[in-house]
Order: sequence, then structure tokens, then C-alpha cells
Amino acid sequence: MSTYIPADLRRQVRADAGRRCGYCLSSKMLMGIPLEIEHILPEVAGGLTV
Repeated sequence: MSTYIPADLRRQVRADAGRRCGYCLSSKMLMGIPLEIEHILPEVAGGLTV
């Protein structure tokens, strides 16, 4: 991950997603790897980290 995402925002994204992958809805425990936070609109296309 190349962009800094504040800890409060990370917690909010995890809580909103129910601690599951936003694509396949698998739990972090099932995947066995840390989940990544991605931008809905890529930064290169003007997306913000808010």
C-alpha cells in the first residue's frame, strides 16, 4: 500500500465492511492474510483518502 491511511479511517472502513472483504465477503480469518483498503476511485483518477 503506497498511501498513508489514518488509523481512525482504517477502523471505520473495517467496521463498515464487517471485517470482511469488500469483493468476496470472506472474513479476514478465512483468508488468513491482512485485508487491504483500496480507493473506490483510484488516486491517479482524482480519488481522495477521506
